[in-house]
Amino acid sequence: MLTKILENATIRMEQVVDIFKKEIAKLRTSRASAAMVEDILVEHYGSRQPLKTIATVTAPQANLIQIMPWDKSAISNIEIALGKTELGGRPQSDGNMIRMIILPMTGERREQLIKILRSQAEQARVTLRQAREEAWREIQDKEKTGDLTEDDKYQGKKELDKLTRKFYQQVDETVRSKEGEIGG
Repeated sequence: MLTKILENATIRMEQVVDIFKKEIAKLRTSRASAAMVEDILVEHYGSRQPLKTIATVTAPQANLIQIMPWDKSAISNIEIALGKTELGGRPQSDGNMIRMIILPMTGERREQLIKILRSQAEQARVTLRQAREEAWREIQDKEKTGDLTEDDKYQGKKELDKLTRKFYQQVDETVRSKEGEIGG
């Protein structure tokens, strides 16, 4: 019983960290990345679709993103969608492919990105705490109903605290790495 509760808590915490990593991958760094643009919504055939579903997105150089749409009629809509972003570059098309040169970041923009990063990290920590609290409540309930012993309850609390610290460390390491990429 306790093992199942801890496994569920672990799965939930892993999901929180995975989502956090995916979200911060979208933050612009000093290096171009496909993740910066692949989720931008593009108007195509009457609906808004993520760019990655209608084109191949690559970053062949540190300051360049290339977008190769599968349907050439989507090029102008992709250019419009990219123009609305805050990436600091202008998309340029040759009729087959779009190239977007990413301009260097200003110091002010770096500070803004680091604030956003830290805010997202704190939100991830809050969600980790919520997952821990839910598992702890479940352990307490099982102990009250007699499904777990008091020793199991305290062992579960210890394990939950260890799990939470482990995932906090993953968030902190990810933040340090991303801050280095941003140049903060």
